[in-house]
Amino acid sequence: MGTPKQLSAARRAWATRRSPTYKARRTANASQVALRAWARENSWYVVFLDAPSGHPRTGIVDALLVRIGTHDSDALEVRLLQLKGGSAGLKALERRRLVAACSKLWVSPAYAFFDGEAVEVDLPVQSTEAEMPAPQALKTRRR
Repeated sequence: MGTPKQLSAARRAWATRRSPTYKARRTANASQVALRAWARENSWYVVFLDAPSGHPRTGIVDALLVRIGTHDSDALEVRLLQLKGGSAGLKALERRRLVAACSKLWVSPAYAFFDGEAVEVDLPVQSTEAEMPAPQALKTRRR
């Protein structure tokens, strides 16, 4: 057997591994590893949009897939991705939110200069929100 202290630690570890939060985190990590491997095999770059804490964001977009155009090296293809794992399925509302997020994507040039010692990044002045294209409203049905 073990000492009472060891048994207590084993019980806590067992309870942790059975918790929904632990299972969700483990599934999310495994799905990110699998997506990285898929992206590498299919000539995509993947950028995960995790929060600074390392936890997944609350927004609909979990990652960006980016690849360089095959015939035009200045062309980029960008996909907004929601990563599902485990038994989670894609709901209609989530699909609509993801499509709406694509209409909110802003692309603008930025420049970085390296003088041998430090990098200076020049982000041109962003347009005001009033100049942003209006996002399409989500239409939801009430039951």
